[in-house]
Amino acid sequence: MFAAFYYETTLGSVFGYQIALKIASRSCVLTAMESIRLWLALTPKQFEDLNNGKEVQPDEYSKRFGLRKDPIAAVERAQYFNDWTPEGPKGEFCAKDYVLVEVELTAIGYLQKAEAGILLKYKPNEYRWQGTMKALEFDENGNLLYKFGSEAMKIV
Repeated sequence: MFAAFYYETTLGSVFGYQIALKIASRSCVLTAMESIRLWLALTPKQFEDLNNGKEVQPDEYSKRFGLRKDPIAAVERAQYFNDWTPEGPKGEFCAKDYVLVEVELTAIGYLQKAEAGILLKYKPNEYRWQGTMKALEFDENGNLLYKFGSEAMKIV
């Protein structure tokens, strides 16, 4: 809901003419949660942990998740990082093994996670999440920070 209130004020006279200025004063009430939706590709084990209410662990070497605005880019990132080892690629997963889930970050969640160094916007469509994730998380005031979507998808 958005409401704008207008009022008119007289600035004074210039060359004998009254000058009036209309000023808009806005008051804004949010009726829906403002958020950003990003894609995350999870391994079967990560998805199982998510469904069982456990914290989801990031890939072993980078210790972070790659959240993307594009679901295919999320799978590509997950495949590269989950398959990487210092000795070379493991070859454990292919693109069809990953489960795509949508993560909804609220505005307050984005701000708090960015300030804490957990969330970093790396490129226009790429975000990095350092550490573990839960199905949903609230702050100490009860504000929702983020939540995983209720649906999951796989590439066929």
